[in-house]
Amino acid sequence: MDSIVTNILREGASYVSGCTGSAVWSTNLSLSEGHSNANTIRDSTLKEDLMSIGYLGTRGADFRLNPLSAHFEVHIEQERKLQDQEKEIGIVTGIQGVRWYTVIVSGEQGHAGSTPMKDRADALVAAAEIIILVQKLARTRNAVGTVGVVRTEKCSSNKIAGYAEISIDFRHPAETVLDEFESSIKAELVRISTANSKFTLNINRIWRSPVANFNDLAVECVRSAAVKEVGFKKCMEMISFAGHDSALVSDKTPTAMIFIPCRDGISHSPLEHSTKEQW
Repeated sequence: MDSIVTNILREGASYVSGCTGSAVWSTNLSLSEGHSNANTIRDSTLKEDLMSIGYLGTRGADFRLNPLSAHFEVHIEQERKLQDQEKEIGIVTGIQGVRWYTVIVSGEQGHAGSTPMKDRADALVAAAEIIILVQKLARTRNAVGTVGVVRTEKCSSNKIAGYAEISIDFRHPAETVLDEFESSIKAELVRISTANSKFTLNINRIWRSPVANFNDLAVECVRSAAVKEVGFKKCMEMISFAGHDSALVSDKTPTAMIFIPCRDGISHSPLEHSTKEQW
């Protein structure tokens, strides 16, 4: 496969946000915003990459111009519930909300030996405080919070970092909890900069996938078909804890999802595995 095509298929990794097509279709994201998505591996945008392989297309990227009667998405579970309980089909009733952020901390460079602790504005230390808060908030709110990326300027073992950048991924089935999390992180940024005026901290929400509760009739269609196919005892109702296109389109067309098991819950990895029979 052409390397450009491969990069495009890595949406969420090569490009900053995920589910861009469905976000644009459902007007959760404008077409221009989707097209301007930067490729983090190549010096290009999503639009430029689509044009380079002839995939840009001419049909309107909007649910009003390109409507769907319903939307059903089949996906691996990305967890172990089906496998561990020996179920064959997951009847998905909704998806928890997802929010991604970038936090940038600007402090003050200094020498590790000659800068007293009281005079420091160590950007990496400030970033670490935010990372710890993400973990605390997730644990106390029965949510999940992840800092998957930590970047500093050109680093050295004897240099105090003047710049740090971290990613935050926070997920929960209630929008109110997601709002509280965002407010708590912003308050922590204010606290750090107030305690030490040498710090400047900024947070930017780069992606939001809203909490989705699927259409009752669409879910019943999945339930009826699943029970007919494998029997009631081999089915399980569940919500999805991973993000999917269905979360973005569900407020514009009746939507439901179907899960099949994936071995040990592994996804987005060469070890990801499901059988032909499961599909």
